[in-house]
Order: sequence, then structure tokens, then C-alpha cells
Amino acid sequence: MQPLRISALLIAILLSGSACSEADGDARATATTATDKEAGLPGGVTLERDGVTAVHAEGTRTKIAFGTPTEEVRDELTIILGEPDTEAAITECSAGIIPDQIVWPGFLMLSVDGKFAGWAAKEDEYAVLERGQRITIGSPLKLVSELLGPLELAQSPRGFEFVLTNDDKTIYAGAFPSQEPTAPLIAFAAGLTCFAR
Repeated sequence: MQPLRISALLIAILLSGSACSEADGDARATATTATDKEAGLPGGVTLERDGVTAVHAEGTRTKIAFGTPTEEVRDELTIILGEPDTEAAITECSAGIIPDQIVWPGFLMLSVDGKFAGWAAKEDEYAVLERGQRITIGSPLKLVSELLGPLELAQSPRGFEFVLTNDDKTIYAGAFPSQEPTAPLIAFAAGLTCFAR
């Protein structure tokens, strides 16, 4: 893993004007069996550094990687989360990228050129499992740093943010309101991330 790289912008989980960083892309994986508890999410969607995992009521678990066609991802997640609240393009993006965002309560996915490119969590029921522990909105800075490694925080108008990358690809990005060990995670995203100006 390469050293942390810091953006001077804040995560656009906040759904305002945005700038974007490059995303990773892979093929869709196959389904295996697991329980909702094992997936770590009551909502049936586990967040991952390279995509998401959809957990269905019957217990089947489907890994959906960045790079999967957007319509496939939308259809899969709609089965679990219901119809999206909104679907729209983000018109202000760096490097000429204009991603589409599909928004459910507490969660959104980003799409570029018809491919799943990133996600952002807005509520604590959506979690990443790292070293057997959950990272969610509200997780304290101390815990996030222990699970992801030391975080270099850059001050922004809304607090302090980090971007964790590998080979110039964003793994995770997030923000805290302060640098106190108990400060809660207030923004969390992976893959292509959009940041509010």
C-alpha cells in the first residue's frame, strides 16, 4: 500500500457541487452464501474497498465490483433497497468526468460511462468490514486509524478529510469534524469519490 494522498476537497456525500478522483475498475464476481449478520449490514448491502456485496433475503451474497455495468448494479441493489430516491448527473467534475449518481436513503453509487465507479455512505447502517470490525458513519477517528492505518488529515471548510490511495486509485476517502480521537466519521466513500467545494 502506498502512502496516503490528501485532497483539499471534502466528500460530496453532501450532494452539492463536486470534483472527482479516478476510480478503480474490475469485473463482477459470483454469488456465494452468507447471512445478513455475516455481511455486517442490516440493510443487506456491505460496502467494500472495490465495490459492494449484496445480501439477499434467502442468504445469497453477491459481490459487485467497480466496473460492473451500472444497470446490473442498480437492478441488484433495487431488489434489496427498493427504488432509488433520485438519479442525476453531477455536472461539476474535474478532468472532464461527469458521473451519474443513484441515491438511496443513506447510500449512493456513482457511475461513469455506464459502469459502477464508486459509493458513498451517509448513514451508519452501511459499513465496511476491516480486520473483523465495522467502519461506519459515526465511527471515531481513533478506531478508523487503527483499522485503516495512520490517516493524514487535511483541513477543509467542514472539518478534516483523508484520502487513502493505492497506485493512484482511491481506496477510501472520508472526513471528520475535528482531529480529536473521538471525532466521528461524517463522510465515507470509495472508488471514484466526489467532493463538495
